[in-house]
Amino acid sequence: YELIDGTLVEKPTGLGKSVLGMLVAQYLGNHVRAQKLGAISGPNGLFLLLPGLVRAPDVAFISRARMPGESVRTEAIPHVVPDLAIEVWSESNTRAEMDRKLREYFQAGVRLAWIIDHRTRAATVYSAADRSIIISEDGTLDGGQVVPGFSLSLKQLFADLEEAFDANSAPS
Repeated sequence: YELIDGTLVEKPTGLGKSVLGMLVAQYLGNHVRAQKLGAISGPNGLFLLLPGLVRAPDVAFISRARMPGESVRTEAIPHVVPDLAIEVWSESNTRAEMDRKLREYFQAGVRLAWIIDHRTRAATVYSAADRSIIISEDGTLDGGQVVPGFSLSLKQLFADLEEAFDANSAPS
């Protein structure tokens, strides 16, 4: 659920979307932990972005600079804005919904957003709600100044996703 305009809205999801999000979180988390950059959250990590607006990105990165201290660990919905918000496209998403999320993320102070689409095997990288580039499967997601030194091959990411669901790739 997310809180939008003071109303709880159920966010349908699926196993494929969840697995893809967790793969991204693993890659990103490994880098963030190794570099001691901050924290990674998953879809249960709720963020109070603005009054009456609670969002739950599929994956988020919060830099150490944005961590106000112990209260972040204990509050159910802290007033913290992630530096990077990552959404995994699902069949239940609409373009209007994603455009609104992007506007809200950047209005609240998100610095970078990615929308990853398994159907097109591509990702759209947003540096502002109205400024984006599309990264094809042959490209690489880059953390830029938000997650310094991080890069992720989309070809590898989607290969990992396929392998997760391929019964023939199990060890013999």
